[in-house]
Amino acid sequence: MTTEIEETLFSSKTLIDFEGRIWNIERVIIDHKQSTKTVYGGRCEISSGKYFETGELILADGQKMLSTRTYYWKSVGQGIDSYFDDGSFFHSINLTCSRSIAHHFCADDEYEVRYDFSKWPLWVAKWCVRGPRKDYEMYSYYSEILI
Repeated sequence: MTTEIEETLFSSKTLIDFEGRIWNIERVIIDHKQSTKTVYGGRCEISSGKYFETGELILADGQKMLSTRTYYWKSVGQGIDSYFDDGSFFHSINLTCSRSIAHHFCADDEYEVRYDFSKWPLWVAKWCVRGPRKDYEMYSYYSEILI
């Protein structure tokens, strides 16, 4: 549990802290509606405000699929605004504290993400997605790949 003192002592990050690095991603997706678990291994690069990840999904039945994802990150105030690849707004990432929460609403589904930067440069994004069509948790663990 984070206390107010821990939050105050956190060294704020900026978009620059994420850029110019290659990040390893280990991800687990637990789908409560389907009672399945999917794992993902990949990497991402954040450069000139573009977040690009590529990797491999391993479905519950063992089937493997290549996956890519692109977002655009824009530095705003003391955080980052994240946009889908079509330019529509996704959510804001507060970088003034070691742990932050953001929401995104898509039709009847609610996406909540909890970022944890307390062990920087290791960081975690935990998504909880709930709605009439979706009920899953996604844990993404990021670690810097040193070259």
